[in-house]
Amino acid sequence: MTSRGDLLAYAASQLGTYERTGQNDVLYADYWGITGYSWCYAYVQWCFTTLGIALPFITMYVPAGVAWSRDNWQTVERGGAPQPGDIVHFTWDMNEWPPTRPGTGDHVGIVEAWDGGDTIWTIEGNVGSPQGVWRMVRSIDRTVINFWRPLVYSDSGTEEDMGLTADQDRMLTALYNAIRPETAGRTKPNGEPIWYLPELLDVLMTENQAGIGAEAGAAHAEAAAANARLAELASRVNQVDASVQNGVNTVVNQIKQIPAAGSGEPFLDVEGSLAQATSDQIANMDPHKLVEGLYKRFGKDKSLADLLDHEARR
Repeated sequence: MTSRGDLLAYAASQLGTYERTGQNDVLYADYWGITGYSWCYAYVQWCFTTLGIALPFITMYVPAGVAWSRDNWQTVERGGAPQPGDIVHFTWDMNEWPPTRPGTGDHVGIVEAWDGGDTIWTIEGNVGSPQGVWRMVRSIDRTVINFWRPLVYSDSGTEEDMGLTADQDRMLTALYNAIRPETAGRTKPNGEPIWYLPELLDVLMTENQAGIGAEAGAAHAEAAAANARLAELASRVNQVDASVQNGVNTVVNQIKQIPAAGSGEPFLDVEGSLAQATSDQIANMDPHKLVEGLYKRFGKDKSLADLLDHEARR
């Protein structure tokens, strides 16, 4: 079994290996068939493969290594705690001032030590002068994209090391499988990808709050529209009521102006009659009989329309 210490000892044994002519021609590039091209990842892959713990993803392209480590949950992002034996992906975009957002990847090495702050010591290939394998000191904030923590060492962390039971292990696996699809297409507010559960929960909470706000706004708009419709209906009811009342008042006024037979006085005091009637009498009053009585006082052959027409011609 190969430990992190074994890997670091072997990586250090390659210090002082240089390109033959300075044209990216070195044994690591030769082994992977990329002589003449950048070979930093070829050196890292060589170390793991030679010790019999080949990485599960073989690549000579740094952005591909960054993506694979993240997609397979073997990443420690900036701000995390690197460990000796971690693979570190670098970007040179952060060397600009002011520093820009980390790029997709420019270089790779192996972490040898970390000071607990911003500094790591590494063993890297395809660096230095002459170009070869050198120890380097790097600023995390200024150069690092992420750390790939491959699960190939004999002392790699496992669920049992975390004190999980078999049931807890299955729950953790199910949780990861559930989270991974949810991260697709989502990013943190600063545009960086989501790799951790707290980051995903933050983004989902923001999305839900936005959704709730939109639903509340729609509900408020529907309520406002409903209130407007109710107000419109109430206005129409009031208009109908006013129209009916005006019609009743007109008829009453016209009846009041009809003179009683043989006199010049109005034959019916509507207000006075109503005022003298009790509420029960009014409730039980048959309006047809009332009108019929009025006709009889003026003539049996006369209709109310005739009376009103006659009055209008006067």
